Amino acid sequence: MAALTRTTSRFEQLRASGIEPIEGSWLRPESLSNLPPFDRILVAIPHRPEEEYGELTHATGLANLVEALPEGWQRLIYLST
Repeated sequence: MAALTRTTSRFEQLRASGIEPIEGSWLRPESLSNLPPFDRILVAIPHRPEEEYGELTHATGLANLVEALPEGWQRLIYLST
């Protein structure tokens, strides 16, 4: 299991949970080019109105992710507050 995260400060927490962290952002399509093979993806977006990107995260980020999905994926679950 792997997780895409924008900050390396979460790496230790993710590894402690048995999750391999990958530094990147779905707002930077070039950072999605090294995703490992998978068949399921969970997208969980917390509500953070103070973030500089606002709704861009939901529209552009999801479009970038779908464009970068490798062959063989079967299911995408999207959670957002």
